[in-house]
Amino acid sequence: MDNQNQNNQPLDQKTRNEVALLSYVNDLLREYTDPDIKPEDVSKAREILLIEVQDFINHHFLDLLSDEKQIEFGKVLDESPTEEKVNQFLENNILHLEQEVAKALFEFRAIYLAKKNSQPSPPESLKPAPLN
Repeated sequence: MDNQNQNNQPLDQKTRNEVALLSYVNDLLREYTDPDIKPEDVSKAREILLIEVQDFINHHFLDLLSDEKQIEFGKVLDESPTEEKVNQFLENNILHLEQEVAKALFEFRAIYLAKKNSQPSPPESLKPAPLN
């Protein structure tokens, strides 16, 4: 019974955030997957895209902090803080943090899809010949 209770426990905020971010990345990959990516390379593409999304969010947060708060945040990061301490700093210094995360994700999606959709198609010489 104890094992069943453990499985029914609500997920902590960190786990919920990780699941949501991975779901977001999976949705992006479903919306646009480069046709040149082999099925066996999709996992690696997912990892790379997840890092890009996290970096984009972090840069978005830095843009929201004043110069003084950026220096203060740098000092916090120099102390090798826990994720909880980093999140606490961000929550204390960025108004409407959850809305800002959503805004960053929306912006990333728009940029990612625009970039993917604007890639030129391969030259005619590289396209497969039509089957007759």
